[in-house]
Amino acid sequence: MTWNLQGSARPDLAAVLRVIEEVAPDVVLAQEVQRWQARQLASALGWHHEWAFKHWAFVVPAEGLALLSPQPLVDVERTALALRWRFWSWRRRIALTARLDSGIRVVDTHLGAGVGDRERRRQAEITIGLAAGGTSLVGGDLNTRPGSTVLDAYASAGFVDAWTEVRAGDEGATNWPPGPRIDPPSQRLDYVLTSGCDVVDAYLPSARDHLAFGAISDHVPLVVDLRADVSGGRG
Repeated sequence: MTWNLQGSARPDLAAVLRVIEEVAPDVVLAQEVQRWQARQLASALGWHHEWAFKHWAFVVPAEGLALLSPQPLVDVERTALALRWRFWSWRRRIALTARLDSGIRVVDTHLGAGVGDRERRRQAEITIGLAAGGTSLVGGDLNTRPGSTVLDAYASAGFVDAWTEVRAGDEGATNWPPGPRIDPPSQRLDYVLTSGCDVVDAYLPSARDHLAFGAISDHVPLVVDLRADVSGGRG
């Protein structure tokens, strides 16, 4: 599951927890999440977690990325993708990488906003390097639309867009633009790109009640079901 939680807006963590418990994923890739929020969710679930600092917004606690999993998270890396030393800039971008106990390498990221796809593609290519070398996935809020050169970079590196692999023709919108969240989400910004995995399914839990999810965040969670035969792992 990947989900931009809009942590600075103080989402209802009890509601987030209920969604995670219902889906029961092997790993959650969270973006725009504050450290205490990631810690509280992991504690309530009894899961392992890792958090990475993205930027400090002055008026609210720092936000970043988090990985949460019932499996141990090992070989953890935190990588700056843009503006490495500008800790107070919302344009600063990072990736959080770990290997699951099953052997799958996971890269959580939130690519640049307020920049063009050329810069986002540069950032994407760094995440491709972090994921390279075996069964892996890159997921998160990529801030780009289907058909972009950013997604072309992943495709050229052998990554498959899990959603379009099984839901071709379905827009799969995951985000609301600023304003009321009365209608369903209208744009797709969130992705899971896989290498060495078979995509079994991909779905949006919000399809049954987008208003409830709109009360949590301006993004809805994307869930993918993957099958992988990982040598040395549990499968």
